[in-house]
Amino acid sequence: MEVGVYITVGNLEGEVVKAAAKEEADLIVIGHSAKGLLEQLYSGSQVMELLNRASVPVLVYRHLSDNGKQADRPFRRPLVAVDWSAASLRAVDVIEANARAVESVDVVHVASDKDLAGKSAMAIQKPRKSARNRLEEICERLEAAGTRAKGHVYIGNPAPQLEMAARECQASMIVLGSSTQANWKERLMGSTASSVAEKSAFSTLIVPPQRQ
Repeated sequence: MEVGVYITVGNLEGEVVKAAAKEEADLIVIGHSAKGLLEQLYSGSQVMELLNRASVPVLVYRHLSDNGKQADRPFRRPLVAVDWSAASLRAVDVIEANARAVESVDVVHVASDKDLAGKSAMAIQKPRKSARNRLEEICERLEAAGTRAKGHVYIGNPAPQLEMAARECQASMIVLGSSTQANWKERLMGSTASSVAEKSAFSTLIVPPQRQ
């Protein structure tokens, strides 16, 4: 493995992005710390600043999970969050491209409880069925790439529901797309990505929008 070292002075996010561009890196990995300077990177606006400037996925790596097990193979059993936005579908593309390193994938869509409130049981089943059909299409893509995949539908606030889903699926990391686009779904996924990266007990792979 070829290794290079950079010692620079300046803004952390900017220097990381410049180094990644110079080396033509396809992934930025930053360790998460519960205390100290690195914690500041995950304070919402700063993590989004890094994502806004990075053209490659960013892995917020946690060496130990909350149950004390080493997360030494984060790509082994990823959980991919999808809300059908371009940002989240690009996250699926990243996992598909790395399918050889993946043992199995759980693809999760979190439906809003507000959208379902007050609806009849029959009316609620319709969007659930639509979501499951779309999840099945994604799972078929991933299986064609060489890995096992299963779809899940959760209901509620995206960030805590994804955390719960990751625990239930025994995921090795959570994968989300993030975007700065004006579309409300894109903004929601961006906010969710920042929250999960900051608070989750799991390593988090955040995929930035496609650069023009």
